[in-house]
Order: sequence, then structure tokens, then C-alpha cells
Amino acid sequence: MKEMIKKIREEKGGFTLAELLIVVAIVLVLVAIAVPVFTGALGKADEAVGNANIRTVKVQAASTIMLNEGTGQGKYDLTKKYQATATVSKEGDLGDVAIEESTNPEDKATKNDDGTWTIKAKVEGENLTPAP
Repeated sequence: MKEMIKKIREEKGGFTLAELLIVVAIVLVLVAIAVPVFTGALGKADEAVGNANIRTVKVQAASTIMLNEGTGQGKYDLTKKYQATATVSKEGDLGDVAIEESTNPEDKATKNDDGTWTIKAKVEGENLTPAP
């Protein structure tokens, strides 16, 4: 009888419960390490996108200020500071850029829940003057 049980046990293949639990534990440890790393990478990617959007809005605002400053319209004064505000779509399309005079402009990129970005960009008129 003992020989028969021994023979049946030898014929069965597969993993023991202990082996399966060890594999599950290893996978859980790897997941616990990978999730924060992946989340951190997503945060850095969002920050890079925000900074790129700020630069885009700055370029658009600077172009508008420089083009309108020299036309005699007197809309912008190169001795002043301006706050440019715009929305960037999920696809990266820049909306209209609103430019207002500001005493304390800031650079700020905010990602909205719908995937769009609200961008505030600081544009200082004196930095737009071409070097001699």
C-alpha cells in the first residue's frame, strides 16, 4: 500500500503550495518596487510637458508683443512685464494667448482633469529687446 501511494506521488507533476506562495511573494515585491518608480516617471513626464508648454506660450506672447510694439499701435511697452495665459489641448494645440500687463507675472503649468493644460507664462518686455 505504501508503495502504491509513493508511486502515485512520484507520478504527479506540478508545484507545491509553498513554491507557488514564494513565487506570488516575489511578484508582489517586484510590483511594490515598480509602481512608485512608474508613478515618479509619469510625474516627471508631466512636468516636462508643462515646461515645454510654458516655453511655447512665451514664444507666442513674445512674438505678439514684438510685432505689435513696432507698429505704432502702442499696445505693448517693452519696459513692462506681461502675464501671458493660454490653454493647450490634449493633442498639444495652443489656444488663443491672452497678454496682460502684470507687476508680478509667473510661470505656471496646470494640468486639468480633462487632459488640457492651463499655462501662465511670464514675459518681460526688456528681455525682448534685440542686442545691438
